[in-house]
Amino acid sequence: MNTTRWCLVFGTGAACGFLALSPLANAQGAAKSYRIAVLNQGNPPTNEVPGADFRQGLRDWGYVEGRNVEVDFRYAAGSVDRLPELAGELGRMMVDVIVTVGDAAAVAAKRATTSIPIVATEFGSDPVKAGFISSLGRPEGNVTGLFSISEELWQKRL
Repeated sequence: MNTTRWCLVFGTGAACGFLALSPLANAQGAAKSYRIAVLNQGNPPTNEVPGADFRQGLRDWGYVEGRNVEVDFRYAAGSVDRLPELAGELGRMMVDVIVTVGDAAAVAAKRATTSIPIVATEFGSDPVKAGFISSLGRPEGNVTGLFSISEELWQKRL
């Protein structure tokens, strides 16, 4: 499984975790429909349905598009200058969670909202040093995600 696919699967699980922790029923007992946004600094895939793995992960967790979840994808097509505009759009849409792909997308989402949970995938730098979170043990704020590069292991990897 390539890194991008693995990160999207992780992001799906994390997004579903956020949704599972939120109140699932209101006083009337009607099921809530959630809106998930994926903000990607790259290009949309040309040979498959955008987010096919992400959507499959949602189905595996019991979320079905059109019934209890809606997914909105935004691609910057490699133009990081577009990310603030796209992130602001997602913030105004009041989605339930934003999943970001890449550091620049995470930065744009964090600047666009302090209230919508952000699941950042593919951190390319230390999220504490980059200012995404206050610490790995207690990230605080509205950003969480996966960081797999350990500076302590760099010398051993070389």
